Amino acid sequence: WKQARFYHGVERVRDMCGVPKGDRGDDAVIGMMLDRFGWDYERTAEMYQVSVRRRKELGMAAIKDDIVSQQLSVEDFPHHRDVMPVIPVFASTSLEPPTAAAAAAAEPGSLPL
Repeated sequence: WKQARFYHGVERVRDMCGVPKGDRGDDAVIGMMLDRFGWDYERTAEMYQVSVRRRKELGMAAIKDDIVSQQLSVEDFPHHRDVMPVIPVFASTSLEPPTAAAAAAAEPGSLPL
């Protein structure tokens, strides 16, 4: 997403949405949305604004602040051990089920620090 066309496309959507110049936190999200919506700038801007509103409704900024300020790791989240066997955090993007070795490697505490 760091190709030149993404930079200019992201800048265009940022301008359309009034994103402050110093706030680069959502550039990757905007770039993915541009790709997803076939470089339709109006649709991307519309959906980006929906995303911003939804994150505000869910209180995501406060959640992020808690994670950062408390230096939480994945293992610190509720239900981590229940979810991990179903959705390995370090999973690949493959749609194929993990091999037994990959599933064993995804067990909590089995990854090297």
